[in-house]
Amino acid sequence: MPPNLTPVDDVLDEIRSIIKWCKESASPLGYFAALYLRVTLAIKQAIQDDRFDDGKRMVDFDVTFARHYFDAFYAHRDGKKVPPQVWQVGFEDHDGKDPLIILQQLMTAMNAHIDLDLGVVTDEIRRKHPKASVQSLHHDFTAVNTVLSSQIPGVLNAICGVSPGTKTYRKWAGDNFVKAGLGVFREDAWRFACALAALPAAQRKNMIALRDTMCAPLGRWYIHPVPSEWIVDDIRQQESTDVAHIIDVLASKPAVSPKKLW
Repeated sequence: MPPNLTPVDDVLDEIRSIIKWCKESASPLGYFAALYLRVTLAIKQAIQDDRFDDGKRMVDFDVTFARHYFDAFYAHRDGKKVPPQVWQVGFEDHDGKDPLIILQQLMTAMNAHIDLDLGVVTDEIRRKHPKASVQSLHHDFTAVNTVLSSQIPGVLNAICGVSPGTKTYRKWAGDNFVKAGLGVFREDAWRFACALAALPAAQRKNMIALRDTMCAPLGRWYIHPVPSEWIVDDIRQQESTDVAHIIDVLASKPAVSPKKLW
């Protein structure tokens, strides 16, 4: 029997609240929120269909992971706390003169959420579920990779619909390039989680702070992608600037996950 999905529904409601605020404020930060909504719906469906080794643990994982994003977003929006460095980079909406393109908005946020948050949360979940085997957790971690990869074509189609320049360069790079990159980042996050697991509790905070410092430069490179800045400029000239419309396009219905997740 699938676990209680109410906590995941609460996550979805909070994402929708962020999306609403971003649309009303014409904030491009809503692009990642829209992507997050799409992915969370896909994960929820996979949990509901009993596709994971431990559905209850995946609910816990989904909620804990989302909380890291929410905490960073509200810290930035409300200005009462300082988010991690890598998230601060992710919340920048310009490169010093021009607005970021959609892909830059998404990549900087994904850098923060995958390269930093994912490893931290994986370690947190492992500690909250000590009776579960590491192999089982990695099994479900891999299954999530498959769900995410299945969303890439649809997400890129959505972006290309409002960004003709992205469509042009997508033909050159291909979807598999993006899927491979996502897989590399997530496996690195798994290794980071394993490194945290090997440390005493007193040392984990310092390791996380170090990881934050190490990940931030990649986010900055996404904003200033030397020597490829001309590609960003080319895409920007053709891209829609209707923030609310772009958010709606990115938040469209997720793709159906593959029958085999590992």
